[in-house]
Parts: sequence; structure tokens; C-alpha cells
Amino acid sequence: MELTEFIESAKNRLHQEGSVVLSVRIHPRAKKTMLKEVMEDGSIKIAIRSPPEDGQANQELIKFLSEIFEIPPSQIEILSGFAARMKMIRITSKK
Repeated sequence: MELTEFIESAKNRLHQEGSVVLSVRIHPRAKKTMLKEVMEDGSIKIAIRSPPEDGQANQELIKFLSEIFEIPPSQIEILSGFAARMKMIRITSKK
């Protein structure tokens, strides 16, 4: 699945079901924060500029996802992997 197709599908599920859980693999200390690709296991790879220190990369990830999904950062939660590159993220929409 293409990256744009994956994101659009996730946005649709978010609006229809009220929440979506994503498996995300981050690459901290990248040159630019951006979506990279959909991995074979169905997770998405995201490059993050911030270092993985003091939660900086997590904060930037949440801010970045809030911009993509056009929702407040408070509606994004890291369920697991807070100190790891692989993370489970729940995004909820207020209906």
C-alpha cells in the first residue's frame, strides 16, 4: 500500500470509528520530519528531527501526527514503546 493511501485510509477509519491505532517506527535525528514508508508489517516509518532524549522525539511525533490528522495533540496517545523506536499510537477524534 502506498503511503498516501495508508494515511487516507487511517483518516477515514478515524472519522468513521472514532479512533485508530497505528504501529509506528521512528527514525530520530533525521534531517527532516516526514513520513517515509509503509513497512511490510503494516507499520509506518516516520523520520523525526528531534533526538530521542527527554521525550523530545515523542513530542515531535505527536505534533507531526496531529498536523497530518488535523486534530489537537491531546487526542494522540503513545500506548507502548515510549522509550523505543517501535510505538503503538492511538489517535481519537471527538464526535
